[in-house]
Amino acid sequence: MTTTLTTRFVWTGKNFKGQKVAGESEATNTENLRRLLYQQGILVSSAKKIRPAAMRQKIQNFSTTETAVFLRQCASLLKAGLPLVQTLDICLESVANTAFRGELQRVRDQLTEGSSFYAALRGGSLGRDSLLLSLVQAAEQSGTLETMMEKLAQDYEKTEQLRARVQSALMYPIAVLLVAVSVTIVLLVKVVPQFAQTFSGLGAELPAITQALLRLSDLAIQYALITGVAGIAAAFTVSVCLRRYKKVRLWKDRLLCHLPVTGDIVKHACVARFCQILGSSLKAGVPLLQALQSSASATGNLVYEQACQDLAELINQGQTLSFGVRKARCFPVMIGQLIYVGEQSGTLDQMLENCATRYEQSVDNAVGRLSSLIEPVIMTVLGAIIATLLLAMYLPVFRLGAVL
Repeated sequence: MTTTLTTRFVWTGKNFKGQKVAGESEATNTENLRRLLYQQGILVSSAKKIRPAAMRQKIQNFSTTETAVFLRQCASLLKAGLPLVQTLDICLESVANTAFRGELQRVRDQLTEGSSFYAALRGGSLGRDSLLLSLVQAAEQSGTLETMMEKLAQDYEKTEQLRARVQSALMYPIAVLLVAVSVTIVLLVKVVPQFAQTFSGLGAELPAITQALLRLSDLAIQYALITGVAGIAAAFTVSVCLRRYKKVRLWKDRLLCHLPVTGDIVKHACVARFCQILGSSLKAGVPLLQALQSSASATGNLVYEQACQDLAELINQGQTLSFGVRKARCFPVMIGQLIYVGEQSGTLDQMLENCATRYEQSVDNAVGRLSSLIEPVIMTVLGAIIATLLLAMYLPVFRLGAVL
């Protein structure tokens, strides 16, 4: 599988009606940008790369929860018959995030100047969300904006719930393990040395387990500061590398997919998000290539994001979606078969939504099983650690009592 790096461009051009348009888009190169925009009915006249530093100053990233709440509120107000500008005015009053409020104010101002909702979104931070942009454009063209906003809110809420389940499955054992390690270090550094002073006055040979514990305590006291500083430095370095280097993020995402217990949960969650977003986009009338771009960013995993880019390249070469999915190693065999059935029967969007529901249930069941299994395992491990420490510290006292 090849790695495809994308660059953000600012471009100007004309649509097929001869009207001047401008915006920002991501593509692998200028030719790829022209081809993608041509498929959207835009002829590019000029395109210029945006430097990463400039992008960071201009673009704000908003959480999925914030976007979902805004979309849900927007859908409710539009269904009540309120105009879009008045809807945004009401939404502005309830937004706590200053950056998000500024973005909505910018969109609202452009709407009052005569721009369409799609054009207003495209010029700012919300326009980076290809799913939101694609479905809003399709909804405006079909006159179903309020229905599409509600559907978008549901998709965002499902995505956030799925991400939260996966994170809980991954973070719970890690958090408990960190607590166990911290408690053990405190015991070795603070408690064991006090027992060591008592043992030194006994003048008798200590049991092997106690001698091992005392040596471990000496090592902990000697290297605790160095180990702590090294750990913090390593965590900071990894965090910086994950933010700056795509190859590091790719390595991390591959590792998550191949973990012994939670790897299947991560992969099934990515497949569920891919099927959910792709199905919703196709159902709204979004072209397949554009829908794949939205699905790629929605998976939240670079392994699947690159797989979606490879799918788009194969489709550009004349292959079918089912062929590309079967060729990609990260998708289950069943997904390729069901997509093939959907292509042949003309029900691809419905088949993808069914697949998304199936894999969401699979993630729910896996997380439930993992939670029920991991709690007794963690309790057993913690109990064994504490029992070993207590035995090592009190065994000499018990032996002394027996001698006396």
